[in-house]
Amino acid sequence: GNPDLYRYRGYFDVGLKFGKADGAVFETHWRMASEGNSFRADLSLPLERIISTHLNIYLHAQYVDSLAESMLHYQTRTHALRLGFSIAR
Repeated sequence: GNPDLYRYRGYFDVGLKFGKADGAVFETHWRMASEGNSFRADLSLPLERIISTHLNIYLHAQYVDSLAESMLHYQTRTHALRLGFSIAR
């Protein structure tokens, strides 16, 4: 197990999400833990606004500065900027 996971993951998470279902949506999460804070921000936009797809697919951008993103390497801080597609938001 990971008996000290709580020190990296924490017990406190605050999230904020705003936007429109048929438009851009911005979401952010902040976690506080004894080994350090973690932050994640997501921005998604329906692909339908860019090209005609008739599918519920979203262009997705994510920034992460986080501890405990991986259960195997939970003591390692992750810094990442990710771009891709999502089918849910």
